[in-house]
Order: sequence, then C-alpha cells, then structure tokens
Amino acid sequence: MTKLYKNHHNRLRIILIVCLSFMLVSTTKTFYLQVFKSQDKSIEIQKIVKGDRGVIYDRNLTKLAYDINFYDLYLNKNEITDIYSIKYFLNEYFEYNTSNLDSIINISKKSDVLIVEGVPYYKIDELSEVLKLYPQIKKSIQYKGRYYPEKSLASQIIGKFSHKNDTIGRWGVERILNELIKAKKNKLSFSVTSRGRIKKRFLEDEYLALSGQDVMLTIDIEYQKILEQELIRQMENTGSKSANGLIINPFNGEILAIASVPSSNLNNKLKEIELIRDYVCNFSYEPGSTLKPFSILAGMKNNKINLEDKYFCENGRYKIPGLNRKRYIQDHDPHDTLSVNEILAHSSNIGLVKVSSDIGMESIYNTFREFGFGQRPMLDEYSTSAGLMKDLNKWNIHSLVSIPIGQELRVTNLQIGLAYSAIANGGYLIKPKLFYKKNHNNESSQIVRKVANETDLDKLVESLKLVVSNGTATQALENHSICSYGKTGTAQVYDKDSRAYSDSLFISTYAGVFPCENPKLVCVISFINPEVDKKWASQSAVPAFREIINRIVNRDQNLSMDIAHEIR
Repeated sequence: MTKLYKNHHNRLRIILIVCLSFMLVSTTKTFYLQVFKSQDKSIEIQKIVKGDRGVIYDRNLTKLAYDINFYDLYLNKNEITDIYSIKYFLNEYFEYNTSNLDSIINISKKSDVLIVEGVPYYKIDELSEVLKLYPQIKKSIQYKGRYYPEKSLASQIIGKFSHKNDTIGRWGVERILNELIKAKKNKLSFSVTSRGRIKKRFLEDEYLALSGQDVMLTIDIEYQKILEQELIRQMENTGSKSANGLIINPFNGEILAIASVPSSNLNNKLKEIELIRDYVCNFSYEPGSTLKPFSILAGMKNNKINLEDKYFCENGRYKIPGLNRKRYIQDHDPHDTLSVNEILAHSSNIGLVKVSSDIGMESIYNTFREFGFGQRPMLDEYSTSAGLMKDLNKWNIHSLVSIPIGQELRVTNLQIGLAYSAIANGGYLIKPKLFYKKNHNNESSQIVRKVANETDLDKLVESLKLVVSNGTATQALENHSICSYGKTGTAQVYDKDSRAYSDSLFISTYAGVFPCENPKLVCVISFINPEVDKKWASQSAVPAFREIINRIVNRDQNLSMDIAHEIR
C-alpha cells in the first residue's frame, strides 16, 4: 500500500466523518425544531366562550343547581348481538324502561339510536369498565349541562334550565332570576400550534367574569327533605291526591322549606305540567277553620267579645235566622254551651257564626285585610296568588255566616303562614323571603304593618293551645314533648256543577306554631282530596306536623338547644 493511497484514504475518512456529523447535527436540529420547538410557533386566535350559569345554593351553601359535563349514550343497532343483555344494562344502571326499546330501535332511521340523554360525567367514569362489555353502546362528545343533585326536592321552587334547549329558565328561581344567574359570552384568546392543537391562553379570572352570579336561597335542604318526606308519607296513608306545605321563620319571613308533592326529578324530562305547580304560593282555596282565630281576634281588637263569653251551640245543628231561604250550619261534634275559647278549641261552626254576628262584618273584613288575606304577598320577584276576598260593599248576611268560618273566600298557604307568623311574632305582618340579595344571609326582615297588639295575641295563643290540649288536635299532639299551638281546618270543596259543597272532596289543613314561649317556626300543611274516612285534619295534617317537628328538633342541634327548656 503506497503512501499516496494512505493519504487519500485518510482524507476520504475525514470527509465521510464530517459529512455524517453534519447530517447528524442537521437531523437532530430538525427533530428538535419539529417536536420540541414547534409549540413555540403558534398562532393566536379569538373564540367565543360561554361561562358557567350561576350556582343555586341553599342557606347552608349546599349546591342545589350547577353546571357539570354530560354525555349522551347511543346504541348502534347494526352491532346488536344480544338485546336482552343491553336491556339489563339499561335497567340496572339507569332505571330505564326497556318496554319501548325495540320500537325505538325499529323506528329510528339512523344506525346510532339515542337511548340515554344527559348522563353526568362521573357516572360515565364509574361505568367505564362496564361499558367496555357493551361496545355497541357509544357515548357522545362531552357537553355542558345543568345538574340538580337533590333531584325532586324543592323542584317547583328551584325550577329547570337546559343548556341544550333553553335561553331562559323554564320556571322557578331558574326563570325569575335568569338575568342574574345566566352565563355571558365573549371572545377569549386561544393559541393554535403548528400541529393543530388548540390551547387556552386566557386567565381563569377572564372566564369567571363570563359566569353568572350565584344565588343563595333561604331554604334549608334538610328541613326540605323532612317536609317532603312527611308530606309524601301522609299523602299515601290518607290516599290524598296531593299535599303541600311550608316552614317559615315567623320573625324574619325566611322560608326554610316549601313543597308540593308529587313533584318531578329535575334531571329527567317533565312528565306532566301539573308537577311544576307551586301549590303553597299559587293554589288558593277555601281554607275552612284555620281562619277562625282571625275572626275571633277581630272581636277582641274591637272589644266586642271576650274569650270567656258563652254561646249556645245548638247541639250540632243550627238554622240561620233572618234568611229568605233555609240555611243550616252543622258541627262535626254536637255541643251545648261553649265559651269562645272552647268554640275555637272544638272548631264549632255554630258557635263561631254566633260570635261573628256579634262582631259584625266591618271588623272581620278589616282584620282579614290587615292580616294579608285578599292581597298578593310580595315574595321578591317570585309569583304568588292574592287569593280572593270580596270588598266589604259586596258582603251580605250569607257572607257574615260563611267568611268567618273560612268559606266564600280563597287564600293560599303562604298567606296563612304569614298570618300565623304575625300571631307568633307579636303582631307584625312581615314580607316573606325566598332568597338573599348578594349572598348575604343577615338581612333584616321587612315589616309590612302592625296588625294586632300583644295583649290580645297572648290571649288568642292561650286559646290556640287549647286546640292542642283539649280540642281538634289533641289526638295527635296531646302527649307531644314539645309545646306548640295551632288550628285545624277540614274544608269541604265547593262543587260548581251541583252549586253545593261536596260530601266527598275535602282539603285538610293544619297551621301550627312551635315552640310556645319563644316561637321559632310556623308550619302550614294541607292534604287535597284525602279518602273520605280520613278527611279530618286531625288524621292527616296534624300527625304530619308532629313528625316534622320531631325530626327537625332531632336534626337541628342549635334549635334543640334553644328550645330545651320547652321540651316536656
């Protein structure tokens, strides 16, 4: 091998090494630029972003409505191998009524058939392993939706909203406060990398600025559960068509629970429109005997009667004198002579009609108006009914018989609750409250007007205690460990077709206050159209009141400590 050859060979080796090194450096740099530096080469864009709808809370900041991510589930009908296995899955995990599944599949013109709509993301996560066993069931793209964790609780009050289908809430707080809680839209910054990935470039505060305001209700969800559960229990026990009630703080007007049952699961499709009706605020009815205390108070305020005055109660049947046509008033139990106290305790219609004759139309009318009957309670923006009470110039002798015993006028249970609150708080009609302004839970109550003096009310309360100790509520409350007072009402429903009061349709109500010495709560409960043999309020509303109070005291330690000295 010559010296010349060796020199050329070494030069070629050097050149080859240089070339390979250059290629390696070039390849490495290209790889680095493509993989690691590509993210630095991005384009900034603006996209429309919608924030979250405001959260609805109860008074203790328990979430009642908020936005989360959802999926829909589709079934590919071309991939079905075992329809019975799919039906089992749907029934087991979604309580799906599979009786119509075959027809839904056959009717659909698409291969992917929507079978379950609005499944929360966390449930999909929980079922991830199970879903692998059903490859023919596919999930949709994730989307934002409205979630109601308490399902049917307070459903008439909370209302419903769908991000898919609605621009405004359909009813309840979701509707009346829509402008406050609705989400806003605006353009926010994103970046698009050279590989096509879109990334957020906006700050969290920018997104939060697009979200609706949160709302805090006066509702206590634990009170709400107790109220609804006991309404449902007694509704089923008495065969009632429906039931409703509220629990209210008599000093500040805060509604702690308000319910109408049956109700609807807010996470599901609405089955019938009647289920969204708030019977407490918007169903007016002839209340019957729950209004008798206000008739008696009208006489006390005007010094026309004393509670010790006695009236002959005709042993249960009384023909009203001075009428062109015969009209009889009956008591459910016959009585001879009763004091005004006893007339209230035993709910004697005959006694009350005679007492009202001595009081007079004007005094009764004015007292009823002062306590808010015939006027719409101003419950913020929430819809309420005024009921119906005709002007004094339209009263006649029949009105003086009917209205004092709770007929010939219509009221709501919200009105009754506010009127009994005035008895409990020393004589002030207050404005009810359903939600707080600016999430502040220490707002002062708003007094509408002074309606009675404490001296008269103290005497009236002693009469109402007799309802519990020796009257129409005694059977359910006589041995109750907590002192309370109130009034029963079993009202016949007027039949427009027969133009007479029905012998088979009733509304049974109890308005109760507890405890006696320093009242904390007023509770009004009604059962609509119970079975005839269970029509009396003492069989339905009073037992429900007893159980509600027992459970609240056991649940609410602060309340139980406050009233410990009043527990017998």
